[in-house]
Amino acid sequence: MNRSAADAPRVPHPARHLAARFGARRLALAVLGALAVTGTAHAGLLDAIKKAQDVATTAQDAANRTRDTADKTQDISGRVRTSTSTSTSTSGNAGTVLGDASNAANAGGDFARVGDVAIRALPGATLLKLFSNPLERGTLPLSPPDRINGASERTSAWRLPFEGRTAIAQYRHRADDSPLQIAERYAGQIKAQGFELLTLCNAPCTSGTGLADSSVYWLKEFDPLKRIEFQALGDKGTYFIGHRWDAVIAVRVGQNGDQFVSTVKIVQSPTLDRQPLFRYIEAVTPPDLSEPLPPPVAGGKPGRTPPVAAANPRIRVITPAELPALIAQNKGRLVLALSSSDPACPFSRRGNKAFEALAAQTPADVPLVRVDYNPWTSIGNDPSARQLRVLGLPTFFTLQDSEAVRSHFGAAPGLDALALRSDLLDGLSL
Repeated sequence: MNRSAADAPRVPHPARHLAARFGARRLALAVLGALAVTGTAHAGLLDAIKKAQDVATTAQDAANRTRDTADKTQDISGRVRTSTSTSTSTSGNAGTVLGDASNAANAGGDFARVGDVAIRALPGATLLKLFSNPLERGTLPLSPPDRINGASERTSAWRLPFEGRTAIAQYRHRADDSPLQIAERYAGQIKAQGFELLTLCNAPCTSGTGLADSSVYWLKEFDPLKRIEFQALGDKGTYFIGHRWDAVIAVRVGQNGDQFVSTVKIVQSPTLDRQPLFRYIEAVTPPDLSEPLPPPVAGGKPGRTPPVAAANPRIRVITPAELPALIAQNKGRLVLALSSSDPACPFSRRGNKAFEALAAQTPADVPLVRVDYNPWTSIGNDPSARQLRVLGLPTFFTLQDSEAVRSHFGAAPGLDALALRSDLLDGLSL
């Protein structure tokens, strides 16, 4: 049976392969150059090659125009998405995306990074998702999702609101990586970048009412747009955070089938308010039964008991009655602690120890003052404390003249000079 030329099998021509690899225009130029050097260019062949070059040039120009049009369309689309996305939110949960979220192509690498904060997974982990957002408003869960007041849907009762830049990374880990290895890898990096660590739920995580942990309930807690893989949040997981004055990192390590997975979310916000976090810590911290009970009454007037001198002579200790004049007359930088030497306040004692350690690391030209409330309950009767919006003891401030520019509330277990310095002094010109 005879075959026509059209029926013959098509064999890729070497010239087509070269053109696809290097571009028709560059190939034509190379052929012209070679022929000119060897002097073997036939006039007709040369003319054909020039025509091919012209066709390739025209096609390249058309492609460039198409790409420019697509870039402009994408830019306009991005601006429209940014301006309209403020109405996009997840009902009752993580919040609103204000910026234009980007996938891994724009996130820079295979790990989560926001500003000076970068968190990498264990070597060998497989990246599943990576998103960044220049501006997001939402909340991070502080407690495991639970059925609140008998509701059918699980949500976190305690949340940390934020508005700032975010990044989310999700990983599947090697079969021989244990969840403890995975978590400790993250925790070490978080601690090294000046964050205070806080484990909110150990594996296997359970809700406050004893409900079993499941990845599906964490999805809307982590990402308002539900772009991430809920399976990568894992079941029976561990959940912990790192926090400092300008950023918070949430880490979830869980199990998906016979593999372990992890999700990391970084939030960087210069206006981060950590008061909800500290209130949660106070609410769930059990009382120290080795400590004496507090006084049975609300306490007397501020400053009725002489203040107890600090162990570090760099710290000036004053009574609450002296605080208004101190604030009004202050010029320049001042680090201030509102605390107590009352033995009935273990949180103040922990805070005092960290404050004295901070004094040893602070430049000599930066004064440190501690206001001693004795008994500790007298804080409730102090108008200066109310003016500073102090919710409890201890509370630390950095003052610039008479204005508070930094703060740290509470004394969680493990509070040290590093955590106070990160919140009160790091990033300020001393």
